This record gives sequence, C-alpha cells and structure tokens, in this order.
Amino acid sequence: MKRAIFAFAFSVFASTTAYAFTLPPCGGATVRAEEVFFHPGAPDDKPPPLKLAFTNALLENEARGGQVAYCMSDAQMTNGKNGLSFGFFQYDLAQNRAAAGILADILRSVVDLPDVDLTHEDIRTIRAGGLSQTAPVLRASTSKSKKRLIERVNRALATELGVAELNADFVLHIEKAIENNDGRVGRLTDTVGARALLQSNGAARLLLLDYENFFGSFGEQFKGFLNGEPQRLVAGTIVIDAPAATTDIINFYLSGKQGSGSARDQRAECLRRINNVLRYSEEAQGPIVLTARDKTYLTEVLKPILDSTDNPHIARKRAGHQYDTLLKIVERASTP
Repeated sequence: MKRAIFAFAFSVFASTTAYAFTLPPCGGATVRAEEVFFHPGAPDDKPPPLKLAFTNALLENEARGGQVAYCMSDAQMTNGKNGLSFGFFQYDLAQNRAAAGILADILRSVVDLPDVDLTHEDIRTIRAGGLSQTAPVLRASTSKSKKRLIERVNRALATELGVAELNADFVLHIEKAIENNDGRVGRLTDTVGARALLQSNGAARLLLLDYENFFGSFGEQFKGFLNGEPQRLVAGTIVIDAPAATTDIINFYLSGKQGSGSARDQRAECLRRINNVLRYSEEAQGPIVLTARDKTYLTEVLKPILDSTDNPHIARKRAGHQYDTLLKIVERASTP
C-alpha cells in the first residue's frame, strides 16, 4: 500500500514550465473524511476520533486537502524521482512497484461502464508500466496518446464507482495501518512510558501513524528510542527522559535524515505534516495536553526552528500559514 517515500503532498495539476506535455487537470470531487466512511442514507454518526483525525491528516498531507484523491497528480519532488500519483495515499507509479497493479485493479472495476472511455488494453498498458515513468520524463514527452490515456484514467477514477473503489481501498489500508501500528506499539517495553503514552494519547499516536505513512513502519532505531535507549541520528544523539511526552515523537521525526538533513525543503515538509496532524488531532480530540517536558521542547527547540529565517522553505511555509497550529501550540507552551 505504501506510496513512494517523500512524495511531497503539494501536488500540482499542470506544470508552469514550458514542457511539451502538460498534465491533464483533475476532474473529480474534493473528498471530506466523513464521506469516505459514511454515505447518503447511512447512520448519522462519525468514525472514531483517531480514525477521523488520521484520515483528515492523510488527505491534507498526501492528497492536497482531498483535491487529488480521485485523479492522477504530480507531486513535483525536488529530486525529480517521483511519478504520477493517485488515491488517498498518493501511490507513486514510478517508485512504488505495486502502484500500477493497484491502479489497474481499480480501473478494471469500472472499465465496462457505458460512460467510461477506457479499454482493457489501456489497463494492460498501465499494469505493464505504461504510465510509470518519472514525472519529469512524462512532462518532457511529446506523446499525445499518453496524455489522452491520463485524461481517460482521470475520468474513470472520478466516476461514482471509481470513487467508491478508491474509498474502499483507502478504508481497507487505513484500518490495516492502525492495526499493524497497534501491534508494534504493544510490543514496546514501556521502560520510559512510551507504550502507555501511545496507547492513551491521541496526538502522540497520530504523529507516529503519520511518520509511518511517510517513512514506513518504524524500525529498530525508533523502537529503541521508544524503549528508552539513546539513538544517534543526523541531528545528534537523542533519548527520552521519562516519562515519555508527545514531543518525543516530534523530536525523533525532526532529528532524522529528512527532518534535519541537508535537503532543507524536507525539514519544512516534515513540519508541515506535523502541523496538520496536530491540527486535526485537536479538532477531533480537543486541545493537546502539554506536560512540562512538552513545554520545554516546544519553547527551547521547536520555537527557534520556526522563528529562524535561515531556511527559506520554512519561512515561506510559515508566511503561508502552514504552521499556524504549531505556532499556536508553541505560544500556549510559552504562557505561564
């Protein structure tokens, strides 16, 4: 299910550069989290707060607020390695080996609808990698047939059945993601209280779920960190000073290669994702309870990162109000 790592969520429908190939625009609906789980005529209730908040954060972080969930889009990664992406998780056709098969299976469900201008040969082409080139290669292409195929795929994904198939795929995988994360959290030793924190604190759990969606299931270093063992990351050696706090998850997030490495736009992107997770956590579950350790990290570590003008990517995102929730929480932490 995993989309390509680091497929940044700011998808762009059409390139502003003078390429020969312009990505066809989306024609589908913008999805809201509640609509994924409940449809007209269903009971008037909501999914559990954790699932609702995780869905909203995923839509914001991966699918441009839900605008590109039902079409193919180009994330325009700075390293030029991404391909066209689709769906809630933004499966990347160039970097995710399973993505072409997932797309082909969804399209096969709608191909015989009378208003779908798509053939089984088109689907075989997609499954075989016919749209799996990197986005820069596609944008430089002069192939009119590829452009027409993308247009037809977008129309197929935007049909009622296409939307339902993408929704079903998402619900299946988000539930599996939460279940698998449950298992990993449950196996922590709880030496410093990280297991108890993640099992009871919605904000901390959502931060970990988003980390896993972005980077893959947390590995031995993160596990060791959560078990209280010092870990040497790019930013230096970090350790949890018990009891574990929500900001320990943020600290690990921002201390790794992408959170603190030389690619400065990646730290800015990690901060954007963290901001959205905390935003939807507070919307679904109320204000985040800040411990003394949280307040220390927020005021002494995170505030200088957000206030610095040395990183133009962070400064630009802050000016664009993409860190507003983080800034409000930092302000709350600074208030006696």
